[in-house]
Amino acid sequence: MKKQVIVWLKNGMIAKMNAQLIAATTHQVAFPSTTVDLPLLIEVSHHGLTTLLDLSGFKDCVVLQFGEDRYFTGATYCQNRNTGAFMIQSQARFIVLIPLPLPFHLEETEEIMIKEIEA
Repeated sequence: MKKQVIVWLKNGMIAKMNAQLIAATTHQVAFPSTTVDLPLLIEVSHHGLTTLLDLSGFKDCVVLQFGEDRYFTGATYCQNRNTGAFMIQSQARFIVLIPLPLPFHLEETEEIMIKEIEA
């Protein structure tokens, strides 16, 4: 399923993108890196404090993290890993993986809105 993700920026601009939706129903999420297209929206639905994202072998991207109120809480670059595991532990309730280069300045990120895609 796809959703429209709108990233609100501090300068008043917005960045819109259609993202594949994945529900994180457990504390750990692993992605088959060859079958997932970016951008990707992860909605955390389990009741635990953290979610562990296994991004080993994943495409270069930025992992944007948003709290339950949908305000930006932080970001992690997932880039240039040759071998070994690469995992991120997050307390975010909404996580967006966006391919590099970003279409906006990371420091401008403020909040997100998630909408159904209109047909």
